Amino acid sequence: MKLGISLVGISHLVHDKRWPVNRSYETCYQNFFDEIHTPLKRKFDIDIYTTTYYSGKEQDILNTYRPKSSLFLTMENSHQIKTFLKAIELVEKENIDYHIFTRFDIFFNEGKIKNLNIDLNKFNFLCKEKDHWKSHEFVNDCFYVFNARFLPQLKRACINLLNNPPRPGLMDMHGLYSFLFKDESVRYNLHFMTDEHHLSSGNSIYTLKRL
Repeated sequence: MKLGISLVGISHLVHDKRWPVNRSYETCYQNFFDEIHTPLKRKFDIDIYTTTYYSGKEQDILNTYRPKSSLFLTMENSHQIKTFLKAIELVEKENIDYHIFTRFDIFFNEGKIKNLNIDLNKFNFLCKEKDHWKSHEFVNDCFYVFNARFLPQLKRACINLLNNPPRPGLMDMHGLYSFLFKDESVRYNLHFMTDEHHLSSGNSIYTLKRL
């Protein structure tokens, strides 16, 4: 079985501005291999894909992850959902059975992933977003696992989210669930890996590493 792991978003950013906050793949890449890649390669044939921004670390990123395919974008005027769509386009013609989409700066606590309830026949969100599920049906936007047959629906949902953001002016993907739910071809195949509600910014499952 073929598994595609897509790392998406900011991989390395060091500056003196307030936002976006500083972060680097350098603090998380070993954790990625220890907690995700190495355990899963016992069961899957894995290809890695990277979609990120120019930072001066391009060659080291390629050497570190050895992606089958990669894309580097300019950070200026970047948009989280548009970058995610680029990541989808990078893999949509690949022969893949299952997908994981996640971030460069996520550090999973030891053993947490193997305890998650993942249904490979469905589209798996990590969890409902704490404090924002009841009011907006927001979900975690840092880690997705899904059957490849749902990739077209994901792309459509991202486009709809981009054009109709639940919070005007913001570009996060917390509102993705609602747009997938509206699609009857995937509605009954939406699944949460844990029943607990967590904040995407940090929780008992992982930490978003900051410099």
